[in-house]
Amino acid sequence: MRDDNTNEERFPNISSTASMSECTGLMPTIPENEEAYEAYQDLSSMEIPKQKPKKK
Repeated sequence: MRDDNTNEERFPNISSTASMSECTGLMPTIPENEEAYEAYQDLSSMEIPKQKPKKK
């Protein structure tokens, strides 16, 4: 059976996303220091873990 919905109906433009990675919660690069890590937490609308991951 064919789906007659257009992409606009299935995926409405309901946000003001500027890039494909903007809302993923992914950081483009890892923070180099504590200050950069805290800045990511302040700027991101997504939840960034408050505890830093342990280095391998």
